Amino acid sequence: MPSQRRHPFRIFLALILLTLLTTACAVREKRLYQGVQLPGSQVAVVKAQDPSQVGGGSVRFFLGFESFMKDGDAQRTFVNDMWSGYPTSVETLPGDYTIIAYCASGGFFAHPSIKLRLVAGKTYTLRCGFTPNDVNRFLVSLDSVS
Repeated sequence: MPSQRRHPFRIFLALILLTLLTTACAVREKRLYQGVQLPGSQVAVVKAQDPSQVGGGSVRFFLGFESFMKDGDAQRTFVNDMWSGYPTSVETLPGDYTIIAYCASGGFFAHPSIKLRLVAGKTYTLRCGFTPNDVNRFLVSLDSVS
C-alpha cells in the first residue's frame, strides 16, 4: 500500500493563490474624498453593473475601478489594485473625470477609460464590453444614470 505524503508547500501555495483571487474580485465600496461622510445629495456615485447582467451566453465581464483623474488635476487618484481588490462602487465629489476601469472576462483583462461629468446626487452605472468590430479590446461605457 503506497504511503500518502502530504505536500505542505503545495497546500500553502494553493491557499495563497485562493486568497489573492478572492481578494482581487471582492466587491467593495470606496469613498474618494477626505473628511466627514457627505449626504448623497452632495456626492456622485459611480458603480459597476452587476456582472450577471453583462454579456450574453457564457460571456461575463467583471468591472472594478482602478483610478480617477479630475480634469485640470494632473494627479491620478488610485482607488486600489488587483492585489487589494478593485471596488465596484465609488463615491466622489462632482466634477469632470477620466475614470480608468479594470475590465476582465475569462483570462483576459484591460484598463479602458471613460470621461464623464459627474453631478451631485446622481448614480452612474458603468459596464465593460468588447469594442465594436474588435473582440480583442475591451471598453467601458455608461449604462445608466439615475
